[in-house]
Amino acid sequence: MMKSAKYRWLGAFALCAFAELLGEITGDAQFVFIFKPMLMPLLGIWFWLDTPDADPRLRYGFLLALVFACAGDTLLLFSNGPQGGLYFLLGLGAFLLMQIAYILFFTRQVSLFKGYFKQKPVYVLAFLAYLAGFLFLLWPGIPAPMRAPVVVYACTLLTMAISAINTKSVLAPDASLMALYGSLLFVGSDSLLAINKFAWTIPDANIAIMITYIAGQWLLASGAAVFLKK
Repeated sequence: MMKSAKYRWLGAFALCAFAELLGEITGDAQFVFIFKPMLMPLLGIWFWLDTPDADPRLRYGFLLALVFACAGDTLLLFSNGPQGGLYFLLGLGAFLLMQIAYILFFTRQVSLFKGYFKQKPVYVLAFLAYLAGFLFLLWPGIPAPMRAPVVVYACTLLTMAISAINTKSVLAPDASLMALYGSLLFVGSDSLLAINKFAWTIPDANIAIMITYIAGQWLLASGAAVFLKK
């Protein structure tokens, strides 16, 4: 019964993702407003049903990240309105808390000062170079009041990716690959969002942002579930 229930919720998540993307493709704002806030709760329910015997602290910690993600998804829906700047910052704050929750989840498995990047420290330089180049590109277009929040979020986002990839030395290969690809897709999604908002307009940006975001969140949740079950 539990197994069939979790697959039903997984199917509901897939249908919701399809409906949200259909709204992005057709420009139907109503579809987006209805289905985007539903994505993370549905993914969270599937994750909960898929990990019944997992360590409660890790389980709740990951679910907390999805709660903050849902808050961020909802707040950013209003970022193009008359108080768009405020809602963007609130959404950014919610996603910042989500990234911190992800970092805490992954660093419970292996410290940032151990694991894969201790063996391959040169790869950390690639992330630092990306961060510097990314902020250099965006800086002229970021309004002054938003610069500090954007810098803090960008640093936290890349720390999340580093902490996820750093588990390669301790997670099973399938779980570590999901964490790797999920975190990189998340970085790609947020990079597209920031470039589209602060640098230049990307055609059909919302579609690419949501495809990479949904895929990234799904892979992170799947990798976490595989790890917790093993």
